[in-house]
Amino acid sequence: MLDLIQKNYNLALLNFPEIFYKNYKLFIEISFNSDNSSKYLALIDTGSTNTLISYNIVENEKLIDLIDFNYNEEIKSINNINKCKGRIWYLEFKNNDTILKSSPIIINNSSYDIILGLDFLSINNLDILLSKKILIKKDKIIKIL
Repeated sequence: MLDLIQKNYNLALLNFPEIFYKNYKLFIEISFNSDNSSKYLALIDTGSTNTLISYNIVENEKLIDLIDFNYNEEIKSINNINKCKGRIWYLEFKNNDTILKSSPIIINNSSYDIILGLDFLSINNLDILLSKKILIKKDKIIKIL
């Protein structure tokens, strides 16, 4: 039985080694749509329904006035439940010359400062092409890091 499992393991290792990397994650570089914006690495999380941004980033980018603090939702993840601080109903990001739209939920604590969920992919009509590590938006290509 162990021999069969070892052979199966070896097949997996040869055919899709990425499953053995603990840090196999998809990131893109973004900035906010202003001249002074810092650049951030945003995690693309196809398992997340919503786009999430940490309150610290919103504060650093001076976007607090855009937060609807009346928006109240619990964000559930595998590890915990996080109460959101509010929502920005419309926010633009940039990746080089590509404008990307979002409606992020603002949270206090997260493993990542910016998580781009399925809503983000849908709003922007983005396709993920993993074989080339790119996002495609019509005629624009966004490199996945």
